Parts: sequence; structure tokens; C-alpha cells
Amino acid sequence: MTTHHKLDEGPYGAAIEIHRDGDVVNSPDDASVSLWVSTALSDWSRPEVLVPELPVVGIRITGESEARALNHHWRGRDYPTNVLSFPSEVAGFLGDIALCAPVIEQEAKTHKKSSQAHWAHLVIHGVLHLRGHDHETKASANVMERQEIEKLQTLGFDNPYVMEEGTVDK
Repeated sequence: MTTHHKLDEGPYGAAIEIHRDGDVVNSPDDASVSLWVSTALSDWSRPEVLVPELPVVGIRITGESEARALNHHWRGRDYPTNVLSFPSEVAGFLGDIALCAPVIEQEAKTHKKSSQAHWAHLVIHGVLHLRGHDHETKASANVMERQEIEKLQTLGFDNPYVMEEGTVDK
């Protein structure tokens, strides 16, 4: 199923496109995903769009087999992963994000986090990757994590890197 959502925020009235694997259950509704994308883009200005029909971000919510295939093809790793980002070089279109629903749900349970908080974190994380952030060095990871924490706090979610006992999850 594919749905299109117009983001209310931003000078360009950007849209996102959400695709869902038909077998996926336990994933957030489109309004929540749109809110999280919008929050991740709140301090970003969309450049002039070359192709007006393109969304600013494409979201694909997958099952484990699709996530495994994408991770194997693009990263050479033969297991499903929680989030993959695919940056674009087309002006105004940041790229696509693949989110694996079963992996995200299991991680939330394992880390005793709310499902919504973990989904929000990974959507924002994916959008920040599309915007050029990474966690390849300690310095770049600190910048990206600070952005994630600030954006999640505006949505009412706690710091995702602090575990229950107050330890930092890195």
C-alpha cells in the first residue's frame, strides 16, 4: 500500500510517500510517521525542486525478508536491520528510508522502550542520514545524537541513548 502525505511545515509544502509491505503488522500510522519526518526536517529548507511530483522523503516499511535483502545488497550484511537510508542526488528529494517493522518492534521490547518512541527515533535517525549526518566518527556521532535527542524531546520522547538505570546506550 502506498500513501501520500503533505507536510504542513516548511516553505515548500513538502510531501512524503509511505509504502508498506502488505504483510507488515505493528507499525505506526501514517500521521505519526509524517509528524516524525516533519520534525526531522523542521530546521531544513528544501531547495528548488527539479521534479515537483517527487516527495521530499520516501518511507518503506518492510518485513524481515525485504530488510535482509536490502541490507545484503547494499551493505553486504546478511541479516535484517532496523533502518537503512538511501540518499538521493536529485534536488529537493532527500531520498528513501527503509524501516523493518519486526526488528524495530523487537528492539523496543528488548530495550524496554515504547514502540512509538523507538519508531520516532529511527525515522528521525533515517532522515538525518538523508540530510548528510552520520556516526562514522565520535564527533559526527555526537552531533547526530544531539540532533536526535533534541528533535525527540520536542515530540515528548526521552533521550533514546539513556537506558533505564541511567546508563548510556552506545
